[in-house]
Amino acid sequence: MSELAKGVFFTGKHSVVLHEFPLEAKPGELKVRSLMSAISHGTEMLAYDGRLPDTSEGETLTALKGDYSYPLLYGYMNAGLLEDGSKVFAFRPHQDAFYALPDDLIYIPEHIELEDAVLIPSLETALSITHDTALRFREHAAVVGLGVIGLLAAELLLRAGAASVLAVDCLAERRELAQNLGCTVCAPGPEFSELVSDTTHGRGVDHAIHTSASPEGLQSCIDICAHEGQVVEASWYGRDEIPVRLGEVFHRKRIRITSSQVSHIRAELSSRWDKTRRMGALMELLPQVCPSKYISHRFPLTEAAQAFECIATNRKALQIVLTNKE
Repeated sequence: MSELAKGVFFTGKHSVVLHEFPLEAKPGELKVRSLMSAISHGTEMLAYDGRLPDTSEGETLTALKGDYSYPLLYGYMNAGLLEDGSKVFAFRPHQDAFYALPDDLIYIPEHIELEDAVLIPSLETALSITHDTALRFREHAAVVGLGVIGLLAAELLLRAGAASVLAVDCLAERRELAQNLGCTVCAPGPEFSELVSDTTHGRGVDHAIHTSASPEGLQSCIDICAHEGQVVEASWYGRDEIPVRLGEVFHRKRIRITSSQVSHIRAELSSRWDKTRRMGALMELLPQVCPSKYISHRFPLTEAAQAFECIATNRKALQIVLTNKE
């Protein structure tokens, strides 16, 4: 009789179901008993809303490669225990058990909490954004969109020596979180442009990081940049088409738009930074940054459908984690 695991499947638009499926071990693989998995409020909501592209062309994570048609077992933030009690993280979907090769596991030191470790991809994305920004000491940055990725990126930019990080979101609760980090915060609108002008003496920001996955947010980033400034676009839009105005300040100010994607390391850094060095940096950052501070809701794996509905309907849901009983 084959071993069974329970996993969260996207079965259609706004439809999530917990299914049992056969679990098979390949030679050399170790069994992991999942204790928790984190939902990506950006990428996975594209799957929930039916807005993923048809295929995963260019994807580097084995767990996410393949056809994006329903039913789809999808996700990439899973943490648990090996049979010897070791804490591990893996880029695996929401399921209560899985097998993986040792090289596909990230071993978590004892002093790091599992709730921080399960958010390794979010912190890695923020670090990748910071590297792609290439911020110089005392330059000004703005972060538009204060989900978990935006908040973590803002914190790392401050640590990297930004003169100021101007943080923008429509939700007051998220602006307060950014303010607690040391950011200057503002709601979207004309006041934001005034804040940028006042802070930068009329120049505009050197770097604008966009994480809101909205055309308005991207346009705002373009509009507030200094001459030859840079927009770092960290949102993934799936199959959506995003209109922006490129005939105004974008053209005159020679603004650059850089795509930031965590699967690859910036070419200028590749001779010094590889995935091993970046993971080492993350292990140092995890207990300092404590990304688990942004977990707003916890649901048992059996209530995954309610968890996704919560993200879709509750704007105060900042980071949801699915838990499995030991």
